[in-house]
Amino acid sequence: MSECFAEQKPEIVKGLKPATVKEGETNVFEVEANGPVKTVKWYKNGREMEDPQTEQPDTTHFRLIIPNAQKGDEAEYKVSWMD
Repeated sequence: MSECFAEQKPEIVKGLKPATVKEGETNVFEVEANGPVKTVKWYKNGREMEDPQTEQPDTTHFRLIIPNAQKGDEAEYKVSWMD
């Protein structure tokens, strides 16, 4: 008898948290998945960010870095991914 297992898509186990940052400070948004992720996209106010400053320590942790925060960085940030 053989068994068949369907692969599950990675899910968020640690999501984005609201943040308040003073002008000039650095803010880091972090998310964690329960499995490997290949492609991550970051969004600011519903629009995909072009060339965001990010870190990916491994295949399940992702960070968006907002250095030297300014008034224009005040926004709703979201992340999406594909495995």
